[in-house]
Amino acid sequence: MYLDYEVRIPDSRHGITRKTIRRITYIYYAYDRKYSSDKRYTVLKNTTIGKCLDASAEMMYPNTNFLKYFPEAKLPETREIADRSSCLRIGAFIVIRKVIAEYHLDEIIRRLIGKEAGLFLDLAAYSIVTENNAGQYYPDYAYNHPLFTQGMKLYSDSKVSSFINGITRDQCIAFQNEWNSRHDHREKIYITYDSTNKNCQAGDIEIVEFGHAREDRGLPIFNYSIAYDYNNREPLFYETYPGSIVDISQLQLMLNKAVSYGYKNAGFILDRGYFSREDIWYMDHLGYDFVIVVKGMKSFVNDKIREVQGSFEEKRQYTIRRYQVNGTTVKTKVFYSDEKDRYLHIYYSYSKAASEREDLESKIDRIAAYLKKQEGQPVIIDKSYEKYFSLEYDHEGKDDQCFVCGIEKAYVSGRVKDGGWGKSVVADFFEFLQAHYPGTRGFSAQNIWRMKQFYETYCDNEKLSPLVREIPWTSNLLIMTGCKTDEAREFYLRLCIANRCTKRELDRQIGSMLYELTMISHEKHKNLLAGNGGLAALRDSYVFEFLDLEEPYKEKDLRRQIVSHLKDFILEFGHDFTFVGEEYRVQVGNTDFFIDLLFYNRALSCLVAIELKIDTFRPEHLGQLNFYLEALDRDVKKPNENPSVGLVLCTGKDDTVVEYALSRSMSPTMVADYTLHLPDKAILQSKLRELTELALESGEGNEGDEE
Repeated sequence: MYLDYEVRIPDSRHGITRKTIRRITYIYYAYDRKYSSDKRYTVLKNTTIGKCLDASAEMMYPNTNFLKYFPEAKLPETREIADRSSCLRIGAFIVIRKVIAEYHLDEIIRRLIGKEAGLFLDLAAYSIVTENNAGQYYPDYAYNHPLFTQGMKLYSDSKVSSFINGITRDQCIAFQNEWNSRHDHREKIYITYDSTNKNCQAGDIEIVEFGHAREDRGLPIFNYSIAYDYNNREPLFYETYPGSIVDISQLQLMLNKAVSYGYKNAGFILDRGYFSREDIWYMDHLGYDFVIVVKGMKSFVNDKIREVQGSFEEKRQYTIRRYQVNGTTVKTKVFYSDEKDRYLHIYYSYSKAASEREDLESKIDRIAAYLKKQEGQPVIIDKSYEKYFSLEYDHEGKDDQCFVCGIEKAYVSGRVKDGGWGKSVVADFFEFLQAHYPGTRGFSAQNIWRMKQFYETYCDNEKLSPLVREIPWTSNLLIMTGCKTDEAREFYLRLCIANRCTKRELDRQIGSMLYELTMISHEKHKNLLAGNGGLAALRDSYVFEFLDLEEPYKEKDLRRQIVSHLKDFILEFGHDFTFVGEEYRVQVGNTDFFIDLLFYNRALSCLVAIELKIDTFRPEHLGQLNFYLEALDRDVKKPNENPSVGLVLCTGKDDTVVEYALSRSMSPTMVADYTLHLPDKAILQSKLRELTELALESGEGNEGDEE
């Protein structure tokens, strides 16, 4: 930090030298001499003490080193009041002043520092308001902010520098002691403790050493840690220590501090870097509870995870919605020599798993691309790549050794099985086919990869393997990529076979979550899978999100939107429907009646009358529809056709009311509800899991498996 006052440059008798860098002349001071055994002569140890713009000048702007090595130098303590702005920024200052007053920090600082307490508070406020700003910019802050100094006195940057250097460790310890003495030590609290480090270019600070830097810039570092009252959101104490000391060894010192401050009824929340047998034993010894994050690859943790794997990840009762994870707890001993059982909390995050999987895949792809460029080159690949790839060499160990290729290992991210098929291998195989069988179609890298996925999905499934042979390849791809369970795949495979679904129809049914809706409804899905017979072509629930209707709407609005989106409507309804007309007129006696929608179904060989309702089902709706069916059968139906079928489409229905209404109806009639929005897939799947678990618990899980 260079000060904004000029001083005379010491003469050369004091070991003063000059060096000009980019038109700025820096003044160096030789503060020590040491003999170098390598060079066999005395080496000067220099540091800058100031700078001047003119190489021949006699005056310079000093820095803090000048004050250290030339303490007799006199510099002004204050600055002229004219250096202050006429407009002050008070927003952050008011908040900081309130915090200082509530915690009586001004009183504590005044007892420890004396009359210069105001300057200390100003510097503290400066560090908060202008986070990460260097100390040399404090005068800029003081120019346009209120100050805590008496009369808002402006101190020079030389005074600020000497003041900071004059703060002793004893004063820091005394502040922490008084601060912690004010807390209620009988209150149960949890203390979070963590540490970090900072790079430092100042070479004359004792604690600055080379160590494990968070951000490695090739510079020495210093460590600092802080203990925080999680319950009351207050800092408690801190510690600075040399950069070469690892975090885990510093924990016991922190625990001793907590004891010395009188925190007996406390627990600790610690990061995974503090996990060790010695520290756990030491916390037990002091009687402290604790929660420590543990790396999942720790051997004992990994064993416990494998024991519970698959038992909680997809079960709703284990969901912690606040954090969007599933969790379970086991009681175990952490180490073989552990004397007590401890609770191990295991959590699984779908989003984090997907993110980590994507990161891993990207990393592997980058490595594969790099290895591809090295093929045929006389290079030796770093052994760290062997974690993911088998490295193949030609003439290995000889002078003409060269790298051949890298084959992705089978176990990587669970993507491949024992055959060693990975993405890079697929790409290589595609290139092989192109080179040896030019013009061959259907064997792109993407298709080969899909073939591999298809094989792995069905090769060991005796139940589904025969079904996949009966539908086209494109339909198989839709089912394979759109379904996550064998049950869902079986449902759509049988649906496709029974109803000869086109690709578009199948895509529609998967997209509208027909499987989930069917499984949680009261209808038996056997009807859907049995082919077109009776009322099998009709369902008890439909999704019309394509209509794009906004509430409130009328029945005529619903009908018009259906007609204008007729293709999508028929696609939702299923196979073999042909549109006859809207508001189809039938005459009974001298009165005309109008059916909302009339279809013909080829498979059923009958007319299908649809009555639209924008409210929940009522029994009188069925009477109206039966009247229409009778009119159709008497006056419209042809002799070779089956009796007409009726469907009431409503926004909701009470199944008991529907059962009563249909119990004495002689006409083939159904009541179905509809929604204008796609249901939430996560909610449907969660509901389906709940119902499946309940069925298994009651012994009903195998109903309908035997055909």
